[in-house]
Order: sequence, then C-alpha cells, then structure tokens
Amino acid sequence: MIAARSSLRAAAIAATIALAGCAPDRGEAYLLSFAAAERAFHAGRFPEAARAWNDAAAKARRVKDRDEARFLEARCYGRAGMWSQARATYQRLAADSPAGPRTGRAIFELADIEIEHGDAARGWVMLDEAARKLPKHGLARSAVRRMIQHAEDAGGPAAALAWIDAHRAAFDGTELDEVIYYERARALERAGRKAEAHDGFLASARRHPYPLGGLADDAFWHAAAIDEERGQFNEAIAHLRELLAAREPGGAWASYERPRFSEAQLRIALIYRDKLEDHAAARRELERLYAEHPTTIKRDDAVWNEALLARQDGDTQTVCKLAERLLAEFPESRYARCAHDLCPTAPAAKRPCADYLLRELRGEKKGD
Repeated sequence: MIAARSSLRAAAIAATIALAGCAPDRGEAYLLSFAAAERAFHAGRFPEAARAWNDAAAKARRVKDRDEARFLEARCYGRAGMWSQARATYQRLAADSPAGPRTGRAIFELADIEIEHGDAARGWVMLDEAARKLPKHGLARSAVRRMIQHAEDAGGPAAALAWIDAHRAAFDGTELDEVIYYERARALERAGRKAEAHDGFLASARRHPYPLGGLADDAFWHAAAIDEERGQFNEAIAHLRELLAAREPGGAWASYERPRFSEAQLRIALIYRDKLEDHAAARRELERLYAEHPTTIKRDDAVWNEALLARQDGDTQTVCKLAERLLAEFPESRYARCAHDLCPTAPAAKRPCADYLLRELRGEKKGD
C-alpha cells in the first residue's frame, strides 16, 4: 500500500514537471509588469496601468504577449479619456504586428476613436475600410449595421438602401454577404416597399440557409409577417413551415432549439384559429407545439388554447383530457387553476381561476 502511494506521488510530481516544461517562458520581468498593470487597472488608476502595460510590452518575449499588453495599454488610455495616446498606441500595435491577433480589433477601435473623438467623416470612411478589409472579424457585422443606420439617420431608408447597394459587390461571397441581403430587405420594409422586402427576406433565407446562415429564421419570420399583413395567410403558413423545416428531429442528435421554432409553430396555430377560422387545423398545430417543442415556455399556453377550441367545438372528452394534462404536467401554471372550470370532473384548485381566464373560457372578447 505504501509503495503504491509513493508511486502515485512520484507520477503526480513527474506530470507537474512535464506540464511546467510545456508552459511558455513568458519572462519574469514581463509577468511582474503585467501584474502591476492589472493592480492599477482594477484600482481605477488607468494612466498608471497604461504605463505598466507599455513596460510589459517592451519586456515581452512573444509577439502575442507584446500585442496583448499594447492593446490593454490603449484601452486604458481610452478609459482615461486620453484619446491621442490611445490612437497612437493602436497605430503602433497595427504597424508593429500587421497580422497579429489584436490588430483587427485595433483597426476597428481606431475608426471608433475617429468617429467619436476626432474627424467623424474620416472615421466612418475608416470603419468602411475596416469592414471591407476584415469581413471575417467579429466586429465587421456590427460595423456594417452601424454604417447602414448612420446612412439612414442622415437620409432615411432610401439612403440606407443606396449605401447597401453600393456595397453589395464588395461583400459578395464574404462573411458579410448574408448581413447585406437581410439588411437590404429590412430597409425595403422600412421604406414601405413591402412586396420587394418580402422577396428580399426570402432571398436572404434561401441564399444563407441554416446551419451556416444565422439570419434565416428571422428572414422567414419577417416574410410571413408581411404575408399576414397582405391577407395571404396560406403563404404565411408556408414560409413558417419552411422556417421549421430546418429543425432536426428530437433525440440525442437533435440541434439546439432556436427561439423562432416554437414561435413559428404557435404562429401557424394562431393563423389557422384567428385568420382562417379552421379549428381542426389550429388544434392540430397547438398539439404539435405541445408535443414537439418540449423546451418552450409556451407549452401550457398551447394546451389551454387547444382546450378552449375543443370546448367551442363541443368535444368534451378532449377538453377533460387537456384539463388533466394541465394538472399533471403544469401544476404551477396559471391555467392549472382553471382545470375544474374547463372540466367539472377535474379536481378544484385551492385558488380560483383568474377572472380574465374565465372570460376567455366563456368566449368573451377583451373589452366585453
């Protein structure tokens, strides 16, 4: 036993030494200056922290460490409102390390400084150039949206569309292609050009489908909303179903549940109920929401609304079955208190059903 414990200790020590040998040698002088900068930063002494990070950058043995220290130095100058020093530090970082891990961020930060604290017109040009040069950067999407909003603030939706159309070729095939297509449809919608916006949303969703397209769900959703506005309810349902078609089946290999999935399923049910007045279809779609979307917070709403439709249809057996489901699966739901009011054979709750839910149950409209 003692020999075994000694062997385990020896193995642990050997592993620790091996790991230490794999760790990069960043240099004690660099680490001391970096730690001093962090202490000053957390104490709110930003100019002091900037000087300490400058010292750390000078002592760094790796380009990555030097760039990180230089970036933090510039951020500290920004915190202190020392914009000329921040600008100079970002410029130095970009000049010394054109392909470094922090250079892209530095380029976008330089544009921001110019917009907010220098020559704004020049800053917007710099931001445009940054997005064109670095379309894969994490800040490029927000930069494009900012520029579209800036154009719209200056000249309305027509100016936003003009900006987008002037940049479509530059961003074609890049990470920003989807943003351009989607934002163009949004600008058309704001301009009141609903038919073009509808087609634009569909083009965006189909050009950049899930899983690579991050805006496909929203694009289908907006297209369906325009269909509803125009009274084209079956078209709206078709586009919501197209949104849902990308949803993978349940089970171990299912994709995560995206927010628009349950929203789209519920919207389909409500269109059948409120627009097409098709109770059978609405009940079917509400049941699908309950059964196929187990993580949504709308499941108890689906059960309640399905029960109301069944009650209007005189389907007492289904009403009681759904009342039992509310009690068994959603005991904390506001609707569970109304189970007895739905079905007299269901047990009465300790607290009464809310008045507004009783009015819904009786079929009274708001304001009655």
